Amino acid sequence: MMTSSSARRVQRRHHVAGLALVIAALVSPALIATEAHAATIAGSPTPSVQPSLGGEQFELSGTLGHSLPRRAFLQRRVEGRWRRVSSSFLPADGSYQFTVSQTKATTWRVVAPAVSVRKKRPVPRRFSRSVTTGVAERQQVDVAWPSATVIGRERVSIVRLTPARPGRSVRMEFLQDDQWQRIGEGAESAHGIATVPWTPTTAGTFPVRITVSGFRGAAEGHSPMGSVAVFPHAVEVAGHRGASNVRPENTIPAFEEAVDAGAQWLEADLQQTKDGAWILMHDGDLRRTTNVVAVFGANLPSYAPSAFTLSQIRQLDAGAWKGAAFQGTRVPTLDELLDLVARSHVRAMLEAKTGSPTGLYDAVAAAQPGLVGPDKDDAVLFASFTIGALKALHDARPFADTAVLANDAPDLATISWADQLQLFANRLTSDTVRAAHERGLKLVAWTINTAADMVRFGLLGIDIVITNDPRLGSSTLSQ
Repeated sequence: MMTSSSARRVQRRHHVAGLALVIAALVSPALIATEAHAATIAGSPTPSVQPSLGGEQFELSGTLGHSLPRRAFLQRRVEGRWRRVSSSFLPADGSYQFTVSQTKATTWRVVAPAVSVRKKRPVPRRFSRSVTTGVAERQQVDVAWPSATVIGRERVSIVRLTPARPGRSVRMEFLQDDQWQRIGEGAESAHGIATVPWTPTTAGTFPVRITVSGFRGAAEGHSPMGSVAVFPHAVEVAGHRGASNVRPENTIPAFEEAVDAGAQWLEADLQQTKDGAWILMHDGDLRRTTNVVAVFGANLPSYAPSAFTLSQIRQLDAGAWKGAAFQGTRVPTLDELLDLVARSHVRAMLEAKTGSPTGLYDAVAAAQPGLVGPDKDDAVLFASFTIGALKALHDARPFADTAVLANDAPDLATISWADQLQLFANRLTSDTVRAAHERGLKLVAWTINTAADMVRFGLLGIDIVITNDPRLGSSTLSQ
């Protein structure tokens, strides 16, 4: 039982304590303020990456300001409430760093609870502003596939990755025998770009993709799947009568466009005029591709090029039929084509529609002796459907490059002296290609005007594609 003196002592202590609280409130209200009022707010955490990849580990770092060392807690906002994720020791400078991961956008903050220190002023609660970190929907992998390449030839693909993660492995893979096979590898740069060299070793058409290695917990990434045709050897492009899909056929504008499109060959038809000049013309009648009726009338007995002199033919418009933009284009001469061949460093396939291949060869040798000859890597090849006439050229000029034109494959044993077999594409088979190559003949397919057919015949092993669209040919067969 408390004595009266003890009760008086307790009463005095309570009185002193109450007086101390009143004085403290007057001098320092923060000491008796609520925790919310006493808290200090700092800047939000800074993510090391933004956005992150799904499952990728990254850092949240920042500072709560200089303070008494203590523990800090990372919190995540879940269903409207803050949930503790992890904790870390907070040094005197208030700096912190947490390693986190996420599979969806998340809101974070860092909290350091208030602490009391004996005989010192209490240290108030501190917390950061919140930050919301996003997640990339997917690893974006951008790459341009070549439509075709050649066995054993190194190619280099440029891969662009978003978001960037420097140092990751970037692999080129072909699907072979139901398994993805790595055929090249590179590393991602600081700018999210990887240079990947790769070399195919098997002919065929293959699904292809880029695979990006996993990174700090994030899964591997893949590009959309593409397709690449791998040819047994390079396939060249010949512009059929030039770029005859967009320019008037067998004219200088058509051949210039073919050169600009990347064709290695210019295929042209030639005929002789009444006075013996060689001109570029396919038809045996001038009416389809010139205004000969408008110039010379509708009642002539013949509209064959051989019925007109060169000077008469030079009066004709050979371009207007293709479009107003080509009005005034003239029928070119052999000399004009050879000048283009010489300055453009391409080769020409010349077919004599009239006259003889031997006469055409001699005309070329006279006009441009540097293009043909016994000691030359000939820039001009002579083609004909008439095997006898072409054999006569071979016998007279054994060093001339020759090509047998055919709708159906002839007996190859009878044309083994030729350099090429130029065959109608629909008659081509893999057996024909193989047999031609066994006899030393290059196999040329005409006339192929779709990318799918170019790839299909390239895979058969042909050497040259003749096409009306040399720009399509160059882009499809780019190797």
